[in-house]
Amino acid sequence: MAFIDTVIQRGFVPAAAHAAVLELKLRLLAGASPALQPVALEHKLEAVEDAVLDYFKSQLRAGEAELLVATRQMRNKLLHGAFDDLRARVATRATVADGGVKLVSLGESPTAEGVLAALAAVEEHQKVHELPTDGGTLYGWVLECHEGGVFAAAVDQFMKASAVIDRLVELNSRPATPVDERR
Repeated sequence: MAFIDTVIQRGFVPAAAHAAVLELKLRLLAGASPALQPVALEHKLEAVEDAVLDYFKSQLRAGEAELLVATRQMRNKLLHGAFDDLRARVATRATVADGGVKLVSLGESPTAEGVLAALAAVEEHQKVHELPTDGGTLYGWVLECHEGGVFAAAVDQFMKASAVIDRLVELNSRPATPVDERR
């Protein structure tokens, strides 16, 4: 397996999977609530989220609404390839490291010798995480997010948000009053 395939499978894929599960859980929560069913299939996830947050506001604990909003935004950045924005958003909620990925221009058709020459010729490399997405390369940003723990931290945030939704589902699937089984 090529190195970038390993990075994708071990970094991006788990993050994308957890982002997709989070979206589905949010939509299912809306779909299970009669008052929210009309918005469950809204094209924009933000509309579903707004309705869920408003409907369940009395059941949300401190910081949970902000977590759900932040993870939806992370999901958007992840799935749309805005990795500089993803890194910035994840960094507001978790610790991410400098992945050590540096930008080096290799020319049109780099060879192994050309790569070594480019590395030797450059005194100072620009760190990818200090560049905007359009200032680096997609390859560099994917590698930076993997090596810097951005994908792993996003997974952690998605799992925390999923746990909030799971709690709301549990709270709202209980009978309103205890059932007397002696009847």
